[in-house]
Amino acid sequence: MPNRSFAQWLNPSAFHSAAPGAFGTMPLDAIQAVPRWNSDIALSRSFKFAGGDRQIQLRAEAFNLLNTVIPGNPQTTLGSTDVGRVTSLAGGTASRVIQLGAKYQF
Repeated sequence: MPNRSFAQWLNPSAFHSAAPGAFGTMPLDAIQAVPRWNSDIALSRSFKFAGGDRQIQLRAEAFNLLNTVIPGNPQTTLGSTDVGRVTSLAGGTASRVIQLGAKYQF
């Protein structure tokens, strides 16, 4: 299936249920999920104060920096109207998150 889309990631007509009490013929890990990638970045800088062990650390972190959509797995429940379709986002997927922080050590 060279032209995959989220509307039809798997061809539902290529699958059928096994007979009751029988095992199917599909090998383990035969269904491939949608490829995923993500980019996170963190920058930090520590500044020491003269005459002691005191320092301050400034930090900037960005999660999902390029704001990439991370799709979930395709539906694989035979008999469902959505079988073969990607209908969700991966668990914990959020849009871009940027946080700043400062830490004072003494």
